[in-house]
Amino acid sequence: RMITVKRILQNGRLVPDFSGEMMHKYSAYHGTGSVYATVVSTSSVSVQQHAAYVPALTYTCSPAQYTDTCQVLTSTFSRSLCALVLFIGLFVCLFGHSFFQTELFLMSTLMGAIITYIVVAPLGMTDSTNVVLATVGGITIANFWLLLWWIIGSPLFSLIMATLSLGFLCASLVFYTPLGDNPYMVSNVNYWLAFICCMLVVAVVFAPYTNRVNILACSVVGSYAAIVPVDHYIGANLKFIFINTMRRATVSGFNQAIIDPPFQAKDGVLPEMGG
Repeated sequence: RMITVKRILQNGRLVPDFSGEMMHKYSAYHGTGSVYATVVSTSSVSVQQHAAYVPALTYTCSPAQYTDTCQVLTSTFSRSLCALVLFIGLFVCLFGHSFFQTELFLMSTLMGAIITYIVVAPLGMTDSTNVVLATVGGITIANFWLLLWWIIGSPLFSLIMATLSLGFLCASLVFYTPLGDNPYMVSNVNYWLAFICCMLVVAVVFAPYTNRVNILACSVVGSYAAIVPVDHYIGANLKFIFINTMRRATVSGFNQAIIDPPFQAKDGVLPEMGG
């Protein structure tokens, strides 16, 4: 389907070109096959000619040589944590609003783990160590946040983590779309300013509706958390909504990568299940 020029134009899609260079970087989607083809065009006054290079196929991994390269989660702890997230997500989605202190702890753990991971990932430790430290850091920050909430006792203060979690997920979704491949987003300054603005817009817009935003945050964040483990085990790609944001924050040079996320039938089915 991607051999001739005609078939490439019919079945392929043009990827963004940030710099005009011959070499491009792409975000890896482990286990999802993708075909890359190059079409060269030349034109004269009356004739336009096209030629296709031999296409390249990749799954961004090599299970024949490296058995764990197709796995996003490579340690027992990370796999166990992934399975646990399924039940935590279901709890937050269905009952989080009814158990406010538990929900506050879980939302604070999520944001604390994200912050901790971003801090420790550049230190050069293994992925397993980073995940463990992020989990410990998230729980520590959550306990500290619960203590602050108990001391201050402000309803608005207690919703900060919920709205930030919702805003973080919404911003990650926005930049998982073709907007993430906008040339202006190559600059880390532009990207993170836009990302933070998306987060704050969600927080500010819903701030007056404390009860509703808490229910909305529980529903959206909890549903996504429940979907991610299923996504991982069936080989879908919705988990990369979150992973790509973490890559952008921790992987050097990822700002040059073309996101161009794949979309499969199972990626469309999972949100329906979550809904």
